[in-house]
Amino acid sequence: MLEIEPAHAAAHINLGTLYYNRQEFVLAEKHYRLAIEADPRYSLAYFDLGNVLDETGRVQEAISTYKTALQLAPTYADAHYNLALAYEKSANRARRSNTGTPT
Repeated sequence: MLEIEPAHAAAHINLGTLYYNRQEFVLAEKHYRLAIEADPRYSLAYFDLGNVLDETGRVQEAISTYKTALQLAPTYADAHYNLALAYEKSANRARRSNTGTPT
């Protein structure tokens, strides 16, 4: 599909998901970002990118990306759930760094 239409957002999401499931996060991120570039209103692309960012330890970026997904699709339950988990992870890291406990 990408040979026919290189900016096909859904095709980039599908490829990103394949790479994500193989834990090839750099390639997954690349395709999710290309999907966003192709269609900046595609909430799934932001959600999936948030998952990669969270998985690779970029929790604050993930939070921002989940928020964008929710701005585009306010009833997106999985995005609400993952945003809550990311906030919790962020708070736990902050607590550990304030107490001197290794993160």
